[in-house]
Order: sequence, then C-alpha cells, then structure tokens
Amino acid sequence: RRHDAYGELGRVAHECVIAARPASESKPREIAAAGPKWVQWQTKGGKRLGSGTAVLMVPAGVSQVVALDTRRGGRATVDIRGGAADYAKLGRGKLQVRAAPFADVFLGSEALGGTPFAPVDLVEGSYVVTFRHDGKEQRERIEVKAGQTVRASASFE
Repeated sequence: RRHDAYGELGRVAHECVIAARPASESKPREIAAAGPKWVQWQTKGGKRLGSGTAVLMVPAGVSQVVALDTRRGGRATVDIRGGAADYAKLGRGKLQVRAAPFADVFLGSEALGGTPFAPVDLVEGSYVVTFRHDGKEQRERIEVKAGQTVRASASFE
C-alpha cells in the first residue's frame, strides 16, 4: 500500500478553508447593536432590523447596516464584520450654519434654534438642514465626515 501525503494534506487544507468561511455568507446571523433609543438600525435597502440597543438578526451576506437617527434624520453606514454595531463609536464632525439675515434651523425634526449659534456636533453621515425665515424655507443636503466641519447656509435677502 502506498502512502499518499498529498491526499491527506489536501483533505486538511480543504477543512481549513471550510472552517474559515464566515457564517454571514450562508445564513442570517445575530449582531449586538448599541445606540440611543431614537436610532433605528436598517439594512442598506431600508429593511428595519431594530432600534437602540438590541440584538439584530442580519440577513446573510450583509457586512454593513445603516444607523438612522430618527430625530435628526442622519444616516450613517456602520461596518458589522466584527459582530457588533456601536453608535457611540462612529466618527464625529461639526455642522456650522449661516443665514442672512437670520433663520430658524432644523436638522430632521429637531429644532436647532435661531441663527447665529455655535457649531453642532454630529455623527458622520448625511443630513438635510432646513432654514426657515419669514414664511420661506430653504433646504440643503450635507455630508458630515469625521473630524471635519461642514457649512450650510441660506440667504433670504
């Protein structure tokens, strides 16, 4: 009988490849999500997975989820390859607003106040800023990046 070293090595290598395949490729999996109660976790396609701090059942093959801030309307993409999503660990940037002559400013459904005011800290993501002055309204879509200040402005003159 002949010893076949390559046959045994091939079988071991095949077992290693199978063991290394992430579970996310073949079936839904649970991830731990942490965030304030007003954060809604969704797939990129908009399927609701849960809110706040919860265990989420994530569809097969998904490596990112969306954290939707239901108060401010912000949408941030969160990598979940580590098996968790933590809203507090997302990058932060600032929003600076200007309005001429002045305006009431809203971020999603949250009133930020009348201009002028200090820059606002935000989780990175996309938002819509609404300016209201004397019965008129202007909107601007912004993208907040970690460590940066984004400016939004409106003119009612």
